[in-house]
Amino acid sequence: MNTPRILHSACLLTPPSGMLQQMQLEQEAATALNLPWRTVMYRPELPGQTPTAIEQVDHGIRHSSSAPTWLKMRNWLALRRRYHDWLLQQDCDIHVLRHYVHDPWQLAFIRRCRKPVWLLHHSFEVPELALPGTAGARVRAALEQWLGRRSISAAHGLIGVTPELAAYEQARGGRSQQPAWIYPNGYATDSGPLYDTRRPKHIELLFVASDFYAWHGLDLVLAAAAACPRPFTLHLVGRLSPAQQSQAAADSRIRLHGLLDKPAIDTLAQQCWLGLSSFALFRKNMIQACTLKVREYLSQGLPVYSGHADVFPPDFSYYRHGPADMDAILDYAQSLRSVSREQVREAAAPLIDKSRLLQQLYQSLSQNHA
Repeated sequence: MNTPRILHSACLLTPPSGMLQQMQLEQEAATALNLPWRTVMYRPELPGQTPTAIEQVDHGIRHSSSAPTWLKMRNWLALRRRYHDWLLQQDCDIHVLRHYVHDPWQLAFIRRCRKPVWLLHHSFEVPELALPGTAGARVRAALEQWLGRRSISAAHGLIGVTPELAAYEQARGGRSQQPAWIYPNGYATDSGPLYDTRRPKHIELLFVASDFYAWHGLDLVLAAAAACPRPFTLHLVGRLSPAQQSQAAADSRIRLHGLLDKPAIDTLAQQCWLGLSSFALFRKNMIQACTLKVREYLSQGLPVYSGHADVFPPDFSYYRHGPADMDAILDYAQSLRSVSREQVREAAAPLIDKSRLLQQLYQSLSQNHA
């Protein structure tokens, strides 16, 4: 039986918690399945941060988010070079690299490495980089357009979290027949008891993001709320810009919670009827997405209303794709009032379970490697 050893790695100066969580879940799934799969986040030494089991710390680079720009740039250059040197020393049969934008070392590594290298993509990189519209954003987008396309073309194959994304990267690399697999984000679905008794009689909605970026479409949701006279409560969890705070504060039905840890979000979710996801992915030229937040909502027993298509089948009742229309959101929440949280989580489990999704990807990569 073909059982290649696979190393899935990423490298960032300051890895975000959501990415680390997803990679940790992946390694836990690989261990439970007894797969020869290793997941690693390569990062510098960060003050006050103890590495998790999946983090490979480069103690030759000390980094701080408050460092001056010139030092951040120096650390970034050193980290990318040292990361790819480290990759060449790893004992594995297949590399899965989380694609990093405008990285000449990544391109050099792919061309130099004698083992198959697959690039994992989570977004339309060029439109996302260009979104701020600044001169710096335009430079980064142009660099990614040039360097990223060459990395994609040189890679053995591509992995996208959605079919739309995989097809986009194939076209960007100019290799329509390049192998490509779909690997949606997943979640652990056995996360403890769920409580239906804590939901109030009036509709409460939950919208969570670490930072509400333009593609989250919070402005569209707030405008929809302002246009709707019906009673509801909208809980916003995450960092808001001053303009977003001002807009939200004008509506007494909106509650601002700032950043909360997972236990606090889980507690808040118990009183909510519905979770909201991104409503403006069109700002990144995307129609389809596969966000971790949607999987978290479903694992909490919350149905989801979102402005983008996901990878779920059309007959999945607990994910609704529609516009930022508060009447439509409230009607959908009301239609599912009698459905228990356990029913939602049980129906979602086969679609979001990390172990199942990883097993499928491992089989696909193994068959291609045979």
